[in-house]
Amino acid sequence: MVALGAHHSIILPTLTGNISILKIKNWNEGMGATMSNCFNQFSFEAYQGIIISVCDQPYISEDVFSDLIHRFEMGRKTIIVSKYDNGMGPPTLFSNTYLPKLKILKGDVGAKSLIRQNMTEVDSILFEKGTIDIDQIEDIQKLQS
Repeated sequence: MVALGAHHSIILPTLTGNISILKIKNWNEGMGATMSNCFNQFSFEAYQGIIISVCDQPYISEDVFSDLIHRFEMGRKTIIVSKYDNGMGPPTLFSNTYLPKLKILKGDVGAKSLIRQNMTEVDSILFEKGTIDIDQIEDIQKLQS
C-alpha cells in the first residue's frame, strides 16, 4: 500500500504493480495524521504486523523488510525498528496489537512516541544507511557524488 499526499498527481502515474493507493487529504498536518488516516481507511486487522516505511531512503531494500519480518517472527518483541549508525527509525514493524493506537496518531509526531512508550517491547535490525534520505535536490546531488 502506498499513501500519497502533496504530489499524488505526479507520483501516481509512476507506480506499477499490484498495490493499493491511498490519497491522503490531510497530509499537511504531518506524519502522525497521515498514518492515522491510512490505518482508518484500510482494514489491517487480518495482518499479524504492519510495516511503516518512508519513500525517501535510497538504500532501502527487500533485505531490510525481510530482516524486520524475520525478527518479528522470532516472537520476542512486538515492535521492530531499524537501527541506524546514529539512531533508529523507519522502516518499523508494529504488531497489529498497536493498531488502535496507530489509528489515533495526530500531528507531525509519527509513531516515535508509541515506540518510546513501549521500549520493553522493542527489538531492532541493522539498517546501516537508514539515515541517508532524499529531501532536497542537494541530497540527490550529494548522493550522486
